[in-house]
Amino acid sequence: MVADPKSDEPSEPAIGDRAQDSLRAAVERTLAATAGSASETRQIARDLLDEVARRGEEAREDLARRGEAAREGVNRRAGAAREDLARRGDEAGNRLADAIADLRLAVRDDSGGLGERISVIERRLADLEQIFRGERVSADEANPKAEGESSPREADSGA
Repeated sequence: MVADPKSDEPSEPAIGDRAQDSLRAAVERTLAATAGSASETRQIARDLLDEVARRGEEAREDLARRGEAAREGVNRRAGAAREDLARRGDEAGNRLADAIADLRLAVRDDSGGLGERISVIERRLADLEQIFRGERVSADEANPKAEGESSPREADSGA
């Protein structure tokens, strides 16, 4: 259908062209309007990401400081514990050395009496061995007494 130039009614292709033009314009306006907000949204996202990175860095630094402080505290306590343990070990070693010295003195003091008693036992054993071999020994020699020991007869007589 061809439009009559004198007619007020537009022809069909003219209406279609206007519709396309207006749709195109509406899309262009929409894109132009959202282009700014997309750019703005992108900037907001960048700002948020920068803030997250900054806070993460601050948290890492804070954690490193706390870790160092904790390490120093543990080292301080470990050093004090080592010193205390060394002191206690020295004290125990000194007490042990004193105890050993006391035992040596006690053994040394007692060893003189033991030596004498062993000598008496050796003499009595030698006398008994002579008796068993058939050698004659006097009655006093056959029953030797340890030092300070009395015979049953002497005890009965009150001597």
